[in-house]
Amino acid sequence: IGGLVRLSFHDAATYDQREGNGGPDGCLLWEDKDNAGLLELAGYLDPIYETHKGRVSKADFWAIAANAALLAAMPKDERVDI
Repeated sequence: IGGLVRLSFHDAATYDQREGNGGPDGCLLWEDKDNAGLLELAGYLDPIYETHKGRVSKADFWAIAANAALLAAMPKDERVDI
């Protein structure tokens, strides 16, 4: 669960308001030590993404995967529809 949230966050956290660039794009600098371990996780997601790539961007897919993991971890009686 944490890995999926981390993957989506690291993708989105590149946004620079001053420069007006960055943000979620489904691409990480795998060599960056802050992204250690995320390449392997993204590799697990890639076969699933391949079946959906015509309908959703990779950045959105990572965000959906993170959200799904968080919802799956919550007790069913505490889930909130968003």
